[in-house]
Order: sequence, then C-alpha cells, then structure tokens
Amino acid sequence: MDDVSEDRTDAVHPVDGPIDGVDAVDAIDGDVDEVGTAAGGGPADGDTESSADPGVPSLGQTKTARPTALSGSKKVKSLIEWVVVIVVALVVALGIRQFVFQPFWIPSGSMEDTLGIGDRVLVNKAAYRFHGIRHGDVVVFEQPESWPLAESVKDLIKRVIAIPGDEVFIHDCSVWLNGGKLIESYTDGKCTEPAEAVLDPDGDGRFVVPDRMLFVMGDNRTGSTDGRFNGFVPKSDVVGRAFVVIWPRKHWGWL
Repeated sequence: MDDVSEDRTDAVHPVDGPIDGVDAVDAIDGDVDEVGTAAGGGPADGDTESSADPGVPSLGQTKTARPTALSGSKKVKSLIEWVVVIVVALVVALGIRQFVFQPFWIPSGSMEDTLGIGDRVLVNKAAYRFHGIRHGDVVVFEQPESWPLAESVKDLIKRVIAIPGDEVFIHDCSVWLNGGKLIESYTDGKCTEPAEAVLDPDGDGRFVVPDRMLFVMGDNRTGSTDGRFNGFVPKSDVVGRAFVVIWPRKHWGWL
C-alpha cells in the first residue's frame, strides 16, 4: 500500500508422505469344517487326495493379502487435483476482492469520530450497480484530478452530503440541504471555513451540485480537506460504499 503524506485527506489504502498401503485385506478368522471324510475319519470311498492348487488356499487355512502401494499415476492425479483446488480458490478470492468486497485502512483522522486512525473498513464495490448513491453514504473514491492533493494519495474516504441537483447552503458549521437543516449526529458541531469560495462564486455559501457530481465532506469538519476546499467529486470516481468497520474488534460496527 502507498504511504500518504497528507494527514488531513484521509486517504485509504487497500489491505491488498507416500501411502504405504491401501485397505489391506483382513485375515480370515475362525475354523472351517472339514468335508469329504467318512465316518471312520479317513477318506471316503472313492475319494483320493489331489495336489492342492498353489494359488488357492486349502480349506481350514487362511491367507493374508499384502498391502499394495499407491501407484505413481494415482499420486500424480491426487497432486493435480489439489493444485486445481488451490488455483480455483485463489481465483475466486481475487475475483471477490477485485469486483465485490475490498478492505481499506484509515491513515488519518478526517472521518473521526466515525472512523479512527488505523481502522479497517470493508467496501462494497458492487453496491451501486443495484441502486444510486444515497445521502449519508460513506464512500471510497479515487482522488479527482481537480483535487490538489499529494500525488501519493490515490483513494479517499468521505461522507456523501449532496447528490446531483441538490441545493446546499453551509453557514455557521451547519448544512442545509434543499431548504432543510441536516441533523448530523456524526459531527461535533465544529468546522473550519475555507479561506476562499470554491463552490459558490457569490461567497454566500449556497451552491447546486452539478449533474454526475457529488458533494462530500469528512465527519471531522475541523480536520478534513474535502469538498468545501476542493470542489465536487465525479460519480465515476467512486470505488464503492464502506459499510462496516472490521478492525479493531472494539470498533466493529455498521456504517
């Protein structure tokens, strides 16, 4: 993962022996009744002894099968099967990471107290294939080309405040969205004002979010370099929605 030199941007980083025998046959246990004897215990009339077939055990005798070693071809086949299983598992895991879920870690405090430094979050990269981006979503996005941040910063994490067509008014650290004041329990009520107007040419704190754009801010309004300072984020730059803190365990929870 790349290091981040800008503490206030809240960049996020991807958390990228041989077998001796097989089933030896048990020896035949127990006695076998003799047959073909006369009442006197000798051979019956007309019976003559014949030489025993060396390949067939005589009645009353036992024979133990010798263990057979696993053939070389079976060993090779077993090894190939394991290799295939491992390769398939790796492909599935990489596919899930690439297209569905990916972990990121938080290196700065611009999303405090929602996310702390060192937290790991899981991002659903397929979330917006089924529905649009919503107000209040915590999203990971690629740094827009228009944002003057460090080149080492690739991915950022912020909260979506407004979507295309929304009218935003920011005054005294409070945000009004389409005429209604937002209740933002995830902030401490403090903020840092930008030195110059970036989004509102008139400087009155009012602006409308353009088509295919988003307005985002960090929850730590005194320690986040976000849309107030750098402008809008193209929707196409969004990687996915962060939906759960997975580490450390004491911070586990849904976003």
